[in-house]
Amino acid sequence: MSLNGTQLRKVLEQDAAKDLGRKLKNGIAVSPEEAKSKITRAIEAAFPGESRTTESNVDQVAKHIDVVLKIKRPDEEDEAEVDTGKAAKDAMEEIRGRDAKMAQAVRMVFKETANGRSAPGTTGIKHIHVGGNAKLNLLFKGKVVLGIVNGHMDRNMAPTVASEAEKVAGRARQTTVDVEVEGNEVRKG
Repeated sequence: MSLNGTQLRKVLEQDAAKDLGRKLKNGIAVSPEEAKSKITRAIEAAFPGESRTTESNVDQVAKHIDVVLKIKRPDEEDEAEVDTGKAAKDAMEEIRGRDAKMAQAVRMVFKETANGRSAPGTTGIKHIHVGGNAKLNLLFKGKVVLGIVNGHMDRNMAPTVASEAEKVAGRARQTTVDVEVEGNEVRKG
């Protein structure tokens, strides 16, 4: 049985659900495993001693807060959803490969669920922390991935980080390539 509106609000008021919502709002990529864990804890906290932590209820909460709970592996029976978008040509080497956290961050940009924060020293360019790591930043403009900046980005960032951010931000004028994200893999489209 699914949660009614009152029950759903009660789950969303729990600390674990609020924390998940804050991370997503701030553009921090969250792995499906972490999201499912936080949603499960929120349901258990909302209804202690009751068995309401069903797959259906977890999926219902996830859909409400717009989070992907499962990234299918290409070897699973059902075909994994393929998300497509664009990246600056020079960004491909930085984002390509099999990494669940990177795939989730790129997917968030393509689906426009990455609010992100402005990238200091740039105009119109945002960044999100890959996997919640404040020292691994994915820069993007609109739905176009520009690349990775290693190092904490803020107004007082180290000169080397500022230089790297400026270089990556400059890719906004670069030719783009098609990119596909399937499961945990980011590849050229």
